[in-house]
Amino acid sequence: MTTWIGTSLSTPSGLLSAESKEPKGVRHVIATSASSSKSCSSKALFGPREEIASLVHSRSARLPGAIGTATPPLGCRRGVVHWRAAVSVRENSLATEQSGGMTGMTKEGAKKSKKDMKQIKEEKKETEEEEDKIIHVHTRQELEEALRGAGSKLAVVEYTAKEDRKRVGDEEEEEEKEKVVKIYPSIVQLSKSMKDVVFITVETDKSEESKEMHRQEKIDKLPHFAFYKNMEVVHREEGIDAEQLVGDVLYYGDNDAPIYQIRSREDAESFLAEHANDHKLVVVDVSLKECNPCVRVYPTVVNLSRRMSDFAVFARMFGDENAACSQMLKEMGVRQVPTFLFIRDGKLCGRYVGSGKGELIGEILRYQGVKVT
Repeated sequence: MTTWIGTSLSTPSGLLSAESKEPKGVRHVIATSASSSKSCSSKALFGPREEIASLVHSRSARLPGAIGTATPPLGCRRGVVHWRAAVSVRENSLATEQSGGMTGMTKEGAKKSKKDMKQIKEEKKETEEEEDKIIHVHTRQELEEALRGAGSKLAVVEYTAKEDRKRVGDEEEEEEKEKVVKIYPSIVQLSKSMKDVVFITVETDKSEESKEMHRQEKIDKLPHFAFYKNMEVVHREEGIDAEQLVGDVLYYGDNDAPIYQIRSREDAESFLAEHANDHKLVVVDVSLKECNPCVRVYPTVVNLSRRMSDFAVFARMFGDENAACSQMLKEMGVRQVPTFLFIRDGKLCGRYVGSGKGELIGEILRYQGVKVT
């Protein structure tokens, strides 16, 4: 628990604070801020002859090698013979379709079939390679070894149960297990696209060792995610969906977005000095490590930093990163998070307090000189 009660307004760049109305979707930091607070059957190959005859009749089939209608004219022996021929041809066709045989298949069809099979094998191989990027562990010792191997990278640990992947269990747990099944493809995709993040899946069972691990990790519901850096937990989430997971990974990971990370007073001074005369709008995102509104808006910040790079630069500072950042947070008069400071040519020109994505974009455009209606 950290306390900030400062109103001194001097900053490394002589930035002045400005009062702002209290919007929705913010966290207060004027008094105490608890870091753990949450705002946050397969069918038979041949059926009875009556069914096949009905099927042929229903399609009014005039099949190759058969003459006449699907049903025989009464009193016509020749018609009966041709009707039986039609049924026989249809039986052979059904057998070919259900058995995957090559009867009657053209050369072009055979080539296409081989091409499709090759594509399926390639996709299966690619999926297996993607899944191999996720580290699967089962015990506490295996988990610690995987975390040591991650080093300073962000390690996202998912706790799940083996039976959850198979979606078995009582009805009360079905919704929870549905989330586990749905979120796994997102984890596979993230493991492929985010090279600097290590993904670990802890597959537990009903053994006493697994139960003890759940107790130690204080796991109440699945899916449960723990975010580690240097083998220390920096964040936890449980029962979340794929969109929330992506936001968390972006927020706590060292992604490749052009967002400068301020971790000291020297970082702040250097960053502001670099852009003191380039006339670009400087956007500083002031947040806390445990802040759901901050996490929700951060994917928008990442997207804007890439799309607005021609006329704006972005930086981020966690107010609870260390003592120096805490002091700067007080000096800048930040009482709620997230707070976005807008600076141009070394001077503070405004701020926006809140996590509204549309409002943030509008404020950036306004300070850029674009008329927003």
